[in-house]
Amino acid sequence: MSMTQKYKDGVVYAPGTVIISASGEVSDVKKIVEPILGNDENSAIYLIDFSGMERRLGGSAFSQIINKLGNSAPSVADPAYFVNAFNTLQDCIDDKLILAGHDIASGGLITTLLEMCFGDNHSGLNLDLTGLGETDSVKALFSENPGVVVQVADAVAFEAKMNAAGIAVVKIGTPAAKREFTVKNGTDSFDFDLNSLRDLWFKTSYLLDRKQSGREKSARTLQQL
Repeated sequence: MSMTQKYKDGVVYAPGTVIISASGEVSDVKKIVEPILGNDENSAIYLIDFSGMERRLGGSAFSQIINKLGNSAPSVADPAYFVNAFNTLQDCIDDKLILAGHDIASGGLITTLLEMCFGDNHSGLNLDLTGLGETDSVKALFSENPGVVVQVADAVAFEAKMNAAGIAVVKIGTPAAKREFTVKNGTDSFDFDLNSLRDLWFKTSYLLDRKQSGREKSARTLQQL
């Protein structure tokens, strides 16, 4: 496989970024879970932690923006639990219990939740992270411990299935009736302007698109969004 990248003024034979692709068999390609929050007010938002350890900020995007690396990065304490959690979640998808989902990766829980609202101009969330048991709101919002956030259609059936498999889940909120994003954690409370954050989130993609497609085409794409 060639990783050659050609530019006007030269050729890079070994880019600095490693790209790994993988594929796997699926039982039904039509059972897709998208990272876009639905407007079902009767649904609930849950966090499934795959790491099984305390929240850590080492190596996180948050640490990088304050020019630090940290001494302790998140990992997976119990690989068998990770596999069980993943497989049980697949069963929930197969049973059509999951309306939307997003992994917790770069940026942590706050980025995951915001991105679930960025897919349209209508979604919002009312969140309470107190049940996570993490009193440090920075860690609760920005740690990148492996896990997923899911929007669940039937909370009772979902919790029953996860509990039967021994998987810990925490309900962290519900969709908002309007375009708002509020977060509570213990005595801490935060309100975020979704529309301005969406514009900021999209800006880098727009600037890259303008370089690749030209100002006119990228402007049309921006209008469609």
